[in-house]
This record gives sequence, C-alpha cells and structure tokens, in this order.
Amino acid sequence: MNTEIDTLKKLDIDTTREVDYVITDEALNEPFIVYKSQSAWWSSEKQGKVKIEALMESFKKCLKVNQAIVLAKITTEQWRYFNEQYPTFSLVKARCEEITNMHAKQTISTAVKEDWHAASWFLERREPETYGRRENTPLQLQNGESVVTMIQEAFVDKDGNLIRKRKSITIDHAEE
Repeated sequence: MNTEIDTLKKLDIDTTREVDYVITDEALNEPFIVYKSQSAWWSSEKQGKVKIEALMESFKKCLKVNQAIVLAKITTEQWRYFNEQYPTFSLVKARCEEITNMHAKQTISTAVKEDWHAASWFLERREPETYGRRENTPLQLQNGESVVTMIQEAFVDKDGNLIRKRKSITIDHAEE
C-alpha cells in the first residue's frame, strides 16, 4: 500500500480521502484510484479490485456491458451505482476498448505489408467505391437494344507490381 500512496503523491493527487487501492493498466493514462467504502462491492474486502480488473479485461475484449458485468460477477444495479460514484470510469472503459482497436489496426497494418490477400481485403473495405466488390445488376432491355459492359481489374503484389490483369466483356442483346 505504501507504494500506491507514493505513486499518488508523485501524481499530486489529494490523499485526504482514504485510498482503498490503485489500478494501473496499459489502457490508462494515469492510475485509477478507488477510495475506501464500507459496503460497496468494489471495496477491497469484497474482492473489488479483482472485479474492476475483470471489467477492464472484458472491455479490452470489446464485450458489451451486460456481458462484462456477468464475468465480473456484479449486478446491473451495482454497475450503475459504481458509475454514479466513479463517472470517470466511462473513460477507462473507452480506453480499454481503444486498446483492442489499436492492436487490431496494428495487426492489419502488418498483414497488409506481408500478404496481398490482406492488402486486397483492406482496400475493399477502406475504399469500397474503388476496390469493393461489384454486384452485377440484371438489365431490363427493350426489343433490339444492346448493352456492352467492360470491367477491367488489376491485381498487384505487396510491392505494387502487377500480378495479373483481367478484362471481362459482356454483351447483352434483347431479341423479340
């Protein structure tokens, strides 16, 4: 506990309220301080630190609140009351979720450099108008009308070199 108080003093945080425990995590800019509370579920006597850490781990997995509280073994009412007492925990939740997003983006970024399939997948989603899959819509032609459709696609490797080019031409003609 002394190291936690020392940490608080270094951060210039008011220690007039009695600190129960401090949570530090990669998702947090600064430690999350939990103050003494006689009957609250988050008190150290009731395994509160373990429950709060379980909430944070759940949010890092992008679980919804109703799923996270089940894993943390708390009720919806306990969750609501905790958020009333610690409104800044919503920022903790958001940062935990952002950690997962950041890791996912790093994984995709690495994969794009190493695998052309990943690069293709990324471009299809990032710029769907240019690289997205196209749906063929049936044409309603009147008698004697013709339509020529040409689609040209290029496939490149991770270095931008052309792997293959594909052209397809479709001619639709309506006859009586």
